[in-house]
Amino acid sequence: MRNARWMLLVLALMFVFSTAYAQEDDGKEGLTEDTLDDMFKKKKVEKKEAAAQEQATKKPAEEKKPEQTFPPDERRISVTIKLVNGKTISGRVKNFLISERIKDHLVEPTWNLSDGPTVQHGMDEFIMDWSKISMLEYDKKNMENGEISCVEVSDVSMDRKECLMQFGYNAYAKDKKKKGAHKIKNKEMFRFVVATGKGDVKVDVHLAKVLIDNSRDESRDEKAMEAELKNLFKNRIKTMYFK
Repeated sequence: MRNARWMLLVLALMFVFSTAYAQEDDGKEGLTEDTLDDMFKKKKVEKKEAAAQEQATKKPAEEKKPEQTFPPDERRISVTIKLVNGKTISGRVKNFLISERIKDHLVEPTWNLSDGPTVQHGMDEFIMDWSKISMLEYDKKNMENGEISCVEVSDVSMDRKECLMQFGYNAYAKDKKKKGAHKIKNKEMFRFVVATGKGDVKVDVHLAKVLIDNSRDESRDEKAMEAELKNLFKNRIKTMYFK
């Protein structure tokens, strides 16, 4: 019985080896050393080609812009900023900056020095110097504040979208003769660099309608863009007092 088992084992091993190597009768080659070497080389080439394809389709990394520097503002204006979330920031304004027109608030824009916001008062529209402003206040009377509407920009790309959020602030003059609200018209973003005594704080704020698109990353859909705008609205400025 034991000899029969050994005989079966030997026959099985012979069958395995006979199918793994060259078979002259049917003209097929088995797994010879040369065949294994060719398979290894082919796999290596395929892996290299796949890596090259992935590199070709990968988006180039965005270069980080060097941080812009500006001379301190000579108007020596102090500010107290109150946010809706209850936070307060106070100090001397080192720089009043305004961005170039952008549609992606997640990207650091190019900044320029700002003399003041563009405002509308009655039939007049003009730049109101920051030194002439006593207060900026969120326009609570605007019932459209916080409303968001999105559209597809199919003439640019099938996945390109724009979203607009209604927003509004009013400026009030120190000059008592210029009574009433001055509606701020700028669609650019402002940055106030405030020296608090504990370090400089950058406060970025939109003071009018906010328009964004998904040109930087078209995988951002309407839902994601609306969430970004709602976050801006939730962390908005309530009032700014200037002295």
